[in-house]
Amino acid sequence: MSTFVRMKAARLRPSVVTFNTLLDACARSGNLENANSILEQLEGAGLRANERTYSILIHFYGQAGQLEKAFGYLEKAREEGLSPSPITYSSLLHGCGVCGDLDRAFQLLDTMRALGFRLEQH
Repeated sequence: MSTFVRMKAARLRPSVVTFNTLLDACARSGNLENANSILEQLEGAGLRANERTYSILIHFYGQAGQLEKAFGYLEKAREEGLSPSPITYSSLLHGCGVCGDLDRAFQLLDTMRALGFRLEQH
């Protein structure tokens, strides 16, 4: 039984925050397959993923070394008119490091500069 079906049976009205919390728990436990299912359930509940939703997915897919999937979620967020935060981009940069993809990391830094993100040196 899906999470959404259980919530409906309990007469709970889930919000995007509810789904994001479940999504984060799945991702943190390494259960990325269930994370995808939760995203589908969120959309099936008539809700719209927000920047936080995509940030969670980008972070955990990047950490898992699934860079294509992480970049795919960045693109999907942009297509939906969302503006991922510098933290989201930082998570993606971390994923580039995990995968050893320095070319993409530098391209991402260029994108961040073009978007007006402040990149400070320490």
